Amino acid sequence: MEEYKVLQSKPSHSKEMDIDEFRAEYELGKSAAYTLAHKKGAPVIFNGRKILFIRSKVDEFMESLIGKQI
Repeated sequence: MEEYKVLQSKPSHSKEMDIDEFRAEYELGKSAAYTLAHKKGAPVIFNGRKILFIRSKVDEFMESLIGKQI
C-alpha cells in the first residue's frame, strides 16, 4: 500500500492574503512586512486596521524590489 503525504494546510484560492500569510509566504519578519505594506505602489488594501495584499500583484511587486533595500 502506498503512503501519502499529509498536507498541513490547504492552498489558498482567495484573491487576497493578510499580513500573516504574506509574512509566511515570503519568510519576512513583522517589521519588514509592515514596511513593505506601507511602501508606495504596494498592492494592498487597507480595511480599517486590516491590511490585505492582492495576491496576483504581490510577486510583481516583490520582483520590483530586487536590489533595493527595504
